[in-house]
Amino acid sequence: MKKKICFLTSSIFTIGGIQRAVTVVANALYLKEYDVHVICITNNHKRDNSLYGLNENIKVKFISPGILDKILFFWAYLIKKIIIKNKNLHKKNKLVSFCFFKVRVFQNRKIIKYINENKIDDVVGVASFYTMLVCVLKDKISSKIIGWQHSTCESYFEIALNCRCLKYLFKEKINLLSSYVVLNNNDAKWIKENFNYKATCIYNPKSFTSKEKSNLKSKNFIAVGRFVKEKGFDRLIDSFNIFSKSNKDWNLMIIGEGSLKEQLENKIKNLALENRIKLLPRTNEIQKFYLKSSIYLLPSYFEGLGIVLVEACECGLPIISYDLPSSKEQFNTCSILVKNNDIEGYAKAMLDLVNDKKTLESLAKKAIQNADNYSIEKIVAEWEKVL
Repeated sequence: MKKKICFLTSSIFTIGGIQRAVTVVANALYLKEYDVHVICITNNHKRDNSLYGLNENIKVKFISPGILDKILFFWAYLIKKIIIKNKNLHKKNKLVSFCFFKVRVFQNRKIIKYINENKIDDVVGVASFYTMLVCVLKDKISSKIIGWQHSTCESYFEIALNCRCLKYLFKEKINLLSSYVVLNNNDAKWIKENFNYKATCIYNPKSFTSKEKSNLKSKNFIAVGRFVKEKGFDRLIDSFNIFSKSNKDWNLMIIGEGSLKEQLENKIKNLALENRIKLLPRTNEIQKFYLKSSIYLLPSYFEGLGIVLVEACECGLPIISYDLPSSKEQFNTCSILVKNNDIEGYAKAMLDLVNDKKTLESLAKKAIQNADNYSIEKIVAEWEKVL
C-alpha cells in the first residue's frame, strides 16, 4: 500500500518560492510511489498545473473558510490586533491559539475530516503558520505531523508583527512534530537555542535543470521575486541608480508581481531609469530570462533559501547578494556578498563584477557546481528520511 502524504498550505497556484518548492517535492514523492495530496485553504486560485508543472495525478482539495468562520474570524481579528501590540499577551497560549488557529472552526473540521477519511499517514504543514495549525489540530488527527519552515527564524519570530506573537505557542507545541524541516543550518541552530528542539535542515530543490548555461555575454542583470517589501527591490533600484552613473551599458530586469509594483514603477520613473530597468510579469519560461542574463542580483532583507538563487546557479549565473545567513552558508562560493543594507557597497559590487571578466567566469563555474547540491534526487532522499 502506498504511503499517503498531505501538504497543508494556503495555495500552490500562485507565484512564489513556497509554491514552487511544494510542487517540485510533491511531484518527486509521487514518482517515488507515494499517494500525494495537497490541501489548499483558499479557493481564490483555480487549479493550474501549468504554473509549476504539478502532476495531474496529485490530489488537490480546496477547503476555504465558511460564512460562520468569517464572522468568527472578524471578531478574533480585533482581538489579534490587541495581542500583536501587547507583548504580555504573547504568552497567553490558549488565547493566541484560538484567535490565530482555532477560530475557523468549520474550516478546521473539514480539514480534519479530509485527513482522517483519506487515512493520511503524514501531514506536512507548509510554512510556519500551517506548521502551527497542524500542531493545534493534532489531537483530532491520527497522522504523523511535520513542519516545513520557509522563512528565516529571525524574520518570522522576531521581525514580522503578525507572527512574532506566536513564538511562545511554537515553543509549547513544537514537540508534537515528528520533524521540523528548515532550509539552512543557521535556522536549525536558532530553533535549538530558543525551542530546545532539533530541527532537520533540508534544502529546497531546483525547479528545473538546464543543459544550456548563460554565455555571460549579455549586459543584463536579473532579479526575480514578489514585489513586496521583504524582497528589497526598492533598495536594488537605488543601488542600480548609483551603478548607472558609472556604467551606461548594463540593464536590469526584475521579474515578478505584487502589491508594490506601482511604487517600484514610480521610483524607476522618478530616477529616469525607464530605459535601463524593466519590470516584467511573472512567466512560466523563467529559464529563458536567466539565460539572457549574466549576473543574478538578490537584494532581499531575509531569505530562508531563495529558490531563485538555485535557479540562477543552474543557469550558470554569478550572484551578488547581501550577506544573509542562507547566502553565506549555501552560495558563498559563487557570490559576492555585501554587508546588509549597504546600498552603495552593493552598487560597487555590481560595478566591480561587470568590469572583472575573470572573476565573473570563475563565479559562474562555481555556480554550476553548486547547483548539484539542489538536485531533486538528493532532496527527495532527505525528505524520505523524515516521512
